[in-house]
Amino acid sequence: MFDLYQPWSRRHLSLTRIHALLRVLACKNAFVDLENLSTWRWSTAMELSSYLDIESSPNPTTGRLFVAALDWVVDRNNSLPRKRYGPIFTLILWGKPTTFITTSSSIKAVQKNASALSEAERRVFLGETVYGIPAHIANDGRIIGEVLAYSSRNLTKHSVEKMSVNLGPLIWDILHSMTKNESTSDTPTTFRLKEFIFGSIYASFATYLFGPLFPVGETFEDYLLFHDSFELFTESAPESTLEPSLNARNRVTKAIHDYVKQNWTGKAIPGCSDWISSLILRLKELGCHNDEIAPILLAVLTTTAADVMWTVYWFCVFQFQDPAARKSLESEAEIALSSSLRGKASKLREVKASYFDGDKFTLHESAFYETLRLANDTALFYDVIQDITVEDAETNYRVVLLKGDKIAATPQVANYDPFFHSDPIQWKLDRFTSTPPVNAAEHMLGVGSSLFQTRHLNSYFFKAFSVICHSCLELHREHALDAQGHPITDPLAPQQTTKHWGIARTDANIMISVRSRTAA
Repeated sequence: MFDLYQPWSRRHLSLTRIHALLRVLACKNAFVDLENLSTWRWSTAMELSSYLDIESSPNPTTGRLFVAALDWVVDRNNSLPRKRYGPIFTLILWGKPTTFITTSSSIKAVQKNASALSEAERRVFLGETVYGIPAHIANDGRIIGEVLAYSSRNLTKHSVEKMSVNLGPLIWDILHSMTKNESTSDTPTTFRLKEFIFGSIYASFATYLFGPLFPVGETFEDYLLFHDSFELFTESAPESTLEPSLNARNRVTKAIHDYVKQNWTGKAIPGCSDWISSLILRLKELGCHNDEIAPILLAVLTTTAADVMWTVYWFCVFQFQDPAARKSLESEAEIALSSSLRGKASKLREVKASYFDGDKFTLHESAFYETLRLANDTALFYDVIQDITVEDAETNYRVVLLKGDKIAATPQVANYDPFFHSDPIQWKLDRFTSTPPVNAAEHMLGVGSSLFQTRHLNSYFFKAFSVICHSCLELHREHALDAQGHPITDPLAPQQTTKHWGIARTDANIMISVRSRTAA
């Protein structure tokens, strides 16, 4: 079972900090009168605000996680937000009322009024100063609208099928690069699993978008460094790698500027994506200059890859907490490989996205949606641009939202609600094997989530990573402890001691042994 208190958020450092403070405050308020919970909530909120500066936080994600953490630390199994406040409730965040939508019924009601909402979150995110996008560009609805339109058109199922022709070989080469030096390695390499997954997905997607000359590197260490360079755009990289990471980031920034400059002059770039070339020309028509387009492309790269990276990462964490599920996934991958591919793992370089359609990957499909259900923290904040009425069909609860109000669809509340699932905090491999994915996604992905835009790319990367990784690597859990702290043995570990190339460490302190398979 996955512990909700593990720091699973994208803002995991902030959330860990929140949890630590909540534990301290919970001790101070050990004899809380649940009937006076609202008083406790807001007195606690005021105390937390002095630490976290919630009121002045420019990032809606921080506030949402603050509210979610406060809800679940009090009573995470009884759907506190909905029981306490009803299916639709309003809280004051950053001095403004924000209405939270917490049930699938009320989310559907909001979907019917989609034209009355403006996706403020995405516009704010693209305008973050870490990318260096000038304010007049970030606040220009035409420009951001064009960026989102190009992204949507080029992330459809058909577009991802075309992408996979180039992405498949990149994924294979990057994963296979992990163990190229295995025979000469005397001691296992220790690394963070998140860094490798993020770095490799950034590398493959950046190479697809900007061509094979994009400076992502060729070795495993290069991919870790490539990850760190992007971490500097979104959060702090480890201090031990700060200088090399800064150098890597400067190379990435220069490469994108050079790419824009070359497109600007009409020169063809070998292997580059038509999608990005067309977007550059369109932004040029809208009056953007060279130095204004480059940070927009950087934002497109990082935001598009973000959902994919987190889905793949948490899938790895969840399956290593459930050896039986991992064995079932490996068995499905082995059976699904056709006779032309089995035993010739390198041919997986040629596998297209459509290969993963159909009934061959039922468990992987279920695992994909289950991972999204349990680890979806996508921010869904919107501005109401015309008056609407939202009603929850289950309770007939109704609320009027006025122009200028803010609204937040909260899929994570529904995802952990026993109303939808009897065991909501457990990752179950077969939860969606008999449920059509579209229906299952209805309350999971919420309203207008970026996951809707990237779901085809996300699904392809998810399955390709799992199958290709299974084909070229042997993975098993190391140094595992049971609930009492006693060591346990992974039943999927090799029967005899074998030399492993590396040890991957997750944020949940799961240690994974990595070694190459003989067939390649």
